[in-house]
Amino acid sequence: MKQLKKVKKYWKKINKENNLFNKMRIEIITPDKTIFEGDVNLIQIPGIDGSFEILNNHAPLISVLKKGEIKITDKNKNSQFFEINGGVIEVLKNKVLILAE
Repeated sequence: MKQLKKVKKYWKKINKENNLFNKMRIEIITPDKTIFEGDVNLIQIPGIDGSFEILNNHAPLISVLKKGEIKITDKNKNSQFFEINGGVIEVLKNKVLILAE
């Protein structure tokens, strides 16, 4: 029983350090202002070579965005949409930064 508690404590520590169960943090910035900032579960993006999705623990990524719609879904499955004229996205350690026009 002690061994099991040690294993659980170890995995809890590892998961916390690796951010495995935390939500993604996203920030969408235009030249004028920040239009969205918050925790989300899913992001759908209009990439220059086609649309793609970002989920929790996505691999690091930098990509160019084309004109289109960004869809953000939160933990309650509520969706918000933002129109952009293009931009750039960076994904790193569950933090998503979108620089949009």
